[in-house]
Amino acid sequence: MDSTKSKFVLFVWGLLFFLLYFRISAYVWNRWIYGSFIPDIFFYLIVIILLIPAAFLTARFLVEKIPLNIHFIGIIVVALLFSWNLYDDHREKRLDELFSYQTSNFVAMNFNYEGWRTEETEPVEELLEFLSQYRVKKMKILSGIKMFRWKEDLGS
Repeated sequence: MDSTKSKFVLFVWGLLFFLLYFRISAYVWNRWIYGSFIPDIFFYLIVIILLIPAAFLTARFLVEKIPLNIHFIGIIVVALLFSWNLYDDHREKRLDELFSYQTSNFVAMNFNYEGWRTEETEPVEELLEFLSQYRVKKMKILSGIKMFRWKEDLGS
């Protein structure tokens, strides 16, 4: 692992594994841990203490075991997978696709407006059918200019 190519490959794999591990840990943190009694500083400590070394150890193991020619193909494939994931996250979707509704897991639906609640699945299915008529797209507004253009697109 003395050549410049192998160091570059190690760096790229380390970065890709870090992004993968970070995405997984952020998902777990936001899904099950965030909002509990554990402060956010622990998440950042986990990233610094565990994820960075784990990513580079995994990358080093990979670079030592697999021939260098195959790494470039692997890096391109992983980069394409990350790109596809980003594209899929920002594509236009039906509004009902954003909800993970399963009749087998349904308990109740609550609206805080006037304390409305139902334990029947029929109103939920009607609501999802209504929402399926609309298409939405995730937008990332970075500046006032884009916000102005977005308002123009809405016609307001």
